[in-house]
Amino acid sequence: MRGQRISLGLLLAALVLLLLKIAWPFVSSLVLATMVATVVHPANKRLNSRLRRPGLASLLTTSVTVVILGAPLVFACITVVKSAKSSYKAATERSLDASASPGRLTSATDRIVDLLAKRLPVPRETLQAQLTEGMKTVARYLVDVTEGIIVSTTSILVTTVFATIFLFYLLRYGERWLAHAVCFLLVMMPRPI
Repeated sequence: MRGQRISLGLLLAALVLLLLKIAWPFVSSLVLATMVATVVHPANKRLNSRLRRPGLASLLTTSVTVVILGAPLVFACITVVKSAKSSYKAATERSLDASASPGRLTSATDRIVDLLAKRLPVPRETLQAQLTEGMKTVARYLVDVTEGIIVSTTSILVTTVFATIFLFYLLRYGERWLAHAVCFLLVMMPRPI
C-alpha cells in the first residue's frame, strides 16, 4: 500500500510538472485572477446568497469587477495604441515625404553638416557619415519602441482576457476546488504509525 502511494505521488508530481510547463504562459493571468477573486469573494458570496444562483452571481461579480478594474486599463491601452499608431503614421508620412523629395532631406542634412564643419575641425564627409548613421539609429530606436509598445499592449490585453475567464471560474468553483485540494492533501499525507 505504501509503495502504491509513493508511486502515485511520483506520477502525480511528474504530471504536475508537465502541466506547469504547459500552463506557464497563463500563470500571470491565473495569479492576477486569484488575487482579484480573493478580494471580491465576499461580495460574490453575498450576491450568491441573495440570488441563489452561483453561476449568475459569479458572472455578475466578474462583470462588475471587469468594468471597475478594466475601464482604466482599456482606456490606457487605447491611448497607447492610438499614440503608437499616430507616431507610426507620422513617421511613415515623413519617410514618404522625404523619399518623394530627397532633395529637401539632403538639403537639410547638408546645411547641418555645413554648420558643423565650419565650427568643428572634422572633415565634412565624416560629419555627413556620422549624421546619417545617427539618423538611422534614431529611426531604428523609434521603430523598436513602437513595436515594444504594441507587443506590451497586446500582452496586457491577452492577460486581461484570460484573467477574466479565470476569475469567473475561481468565483464559481473556487471554494469547491479548495476543499478538494485540502482533501487530496490530507489523503496523500503519510499516516503516523
